Amino acid sequence: MGDGAAVRAIWRLLKPGGRLLLTVPFGRPVAGPGHRVYDGPGLRALTEGFVVDELTCIARDAHGAWHPAPIPEAERVNSHPVVHAVALLALRKP
Repeated sequence: MGDGAAVRAIWRLLKPGGRLLLTVPFGRPVAGPGHRVYDGPGLRALTEGFVVDELTCIARDAHGAWHPAPIPEAERVNSHPVVHAVALLALRKP
């Protein structure tokens, strides 16, 4: 089952008002075997049908420490093959 199919299956199982917490690799988009990195448009497509209550991005700095990052900054990160930025989402089924 792909990631899109998994999110759609969760959406079908949730009651209205049900919540999903989701974390995905974020940055310059990549879709390869066993590894996908989302950018803003890809994330919107993945979460279609959900209300996004919260979206936070975090990225590694030059020393490997994680810190909050604005979405435009996180979208420029190369997260392939090693994840250097992630998007954390609080989603709700309307």
